Formats: sequence, C-alpha cells, structure tokens
Amino acid sequence: MRNQILSITYGSMYVGIGAVFGLFNLFSGGFFDIILIYILTLGLMLYAYNFTMAKGLLSALALFLVLAMIGNLFFAGYSLFTIVLGAFLAQMMKRNYAYYRCLLAIGALATVKNIIIFLVMGELFLQSGIQEAQELTVMLGFGQDKVMVVYLATLVLVAVMESVIINNYSRFVLMKLQRHYKKGR
Repeated sequence: MRNQILSITYGSMYVGIGAVFGLFNLFSGGFFDIILIYILTLGLMLYAYNFTMAKGLLSALALFLVLAMIGNLFFAGYSLFTIVLGAFLAQMMKRNYAYYRCLLAIGALATVKNIIIFLVMGELFLQSGIQEAQELTVMLGFGQDKVMVVYLATLVLVAVMESVIINNYSRFVLMKLQRHYKKGR
C-alpha cells in the first residue's frame, strides 16, 4: 500500500514539475525547449526505474495531457515521444542490458520518433518536412532524391546523438544517486 501511495505521489509531482517546465517553455518562447525535454526524460527515467514502466508511461500520458491543455502542442508531442524513450531505457537498465544494446534500441526508437515528429506532426502544424525538402531542392539545385536522403540521414544522425545523450546522462545520474545496477550482459 505504501509503495502505491509513493508511486502516485511521485507521479503527480513529476506531472506538476513538467507543467511548470511547460509554462516556462511557453513564456520563454521555446528557447529552452530541448533542455527541458531532456530534464523531463531524466525525471521519467528515474520514476520508471524505481517503479514500473506502466506507471511511467501513465505519468508520461498525464504530462502530455497537461502540456496540451497549457497550449504548447508541439512541445507536448515532442516531449511525449522523447519521454517514452526514458521509460524504455529505465526498463532496459533495470533488466541489466548491455550499454551498446541499450544504445542501439534507444537509437532505433529515437529514429522512429524523429520521423514521426518531423514528418507527421509537421503536417499537423503546417510545417511539412517534404515541402521543406522540395524548397531545398529548388534553392540548391540538387535532385529531390538527394535532398530526401540528406534529410532522412539528418534525422537518423540526430536520433543517434539523442540516444547517446539520454543513455549517458541517465547512467551518470543513476551512478551519482547510488542506484546500483549491473553493467549488463
């Protein structure tokens, strides 16, 4: 019973702090966008590491709804997809997966996340990634296929860098908080 109350309390505190971050991001004009998202990802990773992934995903969904009510929909969507990476990483670290296995899995999930965000969510907010590629084709004089390859390669490169950042600082924070986890198989 105490563990259930503790998980509900931590989850609601996480959602409240995320709402404050969302308001700060809204009033700062999105200047600290990615930094706040990485901090929220770290918070959910710690929460999912201490409790379960299901509770972590429920807190991520609650945070998404709160951020959507605040009115910053792109930040809400981007943070939801990135925060879910933290929940998956927490479970992989809890099950003692090797560093490179975690890096590969989070990198694959981050690639899918980036494609969803930049192509699908961009269409919802009238910022089409395909339209931007066509404009670059005209502006640079390259073929459209080369621009799309560069565009998708950039999304993959960003996903790899994002997975390295999330993986390394999550392990660093767990080490500093003295949460003992094994190095992995």
